[in-house]
Amino acid sequence: MLKIIASIFSYIFHPLLLLTYLLLMIMLINPYLFGHTSFEGHNLLLIQIFFSTALLPSIAILVMKALGMLESLRMEDRQERIGPFIVSGIFYLWIFINVRDNGEIPLSYRGFVLAATVALFLSFLINLIQKVNIHAVSAGILLSSVIIMLATYSYSLVSLTSLLMGAIIFTGMVGTSQLILKQGEPIDIYGGFFIGFIAQAVALFFVFSL
Repeated sequence: MLKIIASIFSYIFHPLLLLTYLLLMIMLINPYLFGHTSFEGHNLLLIQIFFSTALLPSIAILVMKALGMLESLRMEDRQERIGPFIVSGIFYLWIFINVRDNGEIPLSYRGFVLAATVALFLSFLINLIQKVNIHAVSAGILLSSVIIMLATYSYSLVSLTSLLMGAIIFTGMVGTSQLILKQGEPIDIYGGFFIGFIAQAVALFFVFSL
């Protein structure tokens, strides 16, 4: 039963959905951070982010599986992850280039996109010698993103403190679910969190030059 719950949780909060969830979170926190307040504009941006960072990479990975390049979508062998890392990295780099100079998108979110892109390439490099738990990487980025929101957003329609507590609980649940599913040892989970925080720190350093 625990494995079923952990599997459902892992699919609902798949790493490829990270940027979609972060964008939705910012829209709920303060929709006025964008250059417009129309729901149509928000929805269009949300669809674009989901399409570019979740749907297209997922389709590419499914094609790899259909062609026999992957034995399983779980990609338990780190060598199998090389192709998906490269394909996803290309899509994420492309979307960052597109949002980098877009003044209608909050600077913080542009930084989060950069953090996710950096994390992907860091994970790719580390994966060459050591398996990386990408769910933990994603959770690390989400938690650090919420911390940044708490530190920088002066106006919010929701309680950022409650959001931070939720993010901490979420991070713990991600680590626990990955251990239940035997997707890594504790060191792999902690290492993933660390990569996420490092990627966010790198993005935060460069975001002021955007």
